[in-house]
Amino acid sequence: MRPYELRVYTLSSKEALDVYMNQVYPRHLGSFPLFGIESHGIWTVKDSVEPRAFVLVSYASGADPVAVVRRYMQSPEFADEIKDWDHPTSFASNRRSSNRQQAPGSPDGKRKGKP
Repeated sequence: MRPYELRVYTLSSKEALDVYMNQVYPRHLGSFPLFGIESHGIWTVKDSVEPRAFVLVSYASGADPVAVVRRYMQSPEFADEIKDWDHPTSFASNRRSSNRQQAPGSPDGKRKGKP
């Protein structure tokens, strides 16, 4: 099974969140596949006081998410994607992530015998 990770980014302002959601994150989508990362979406909480982005990603079966993310974040692709963004001051707190394992009966769109 693919390991899933829910990443929560708390940003310093609504403006920083807007830049991340509309400019920075879309850039990642082109390079994620090069590193075995699959995006399943990005969300915010409507009318939330905290400017947070929730990102759900998965990795190839058997992959070590920590190693994959480290390799990605040290890559020239990642550096290019964030070069115009003041990311150190845009995050109000550390990024948090939690690994999730999909339950065996959970539909994933790839069930055997289903189109």
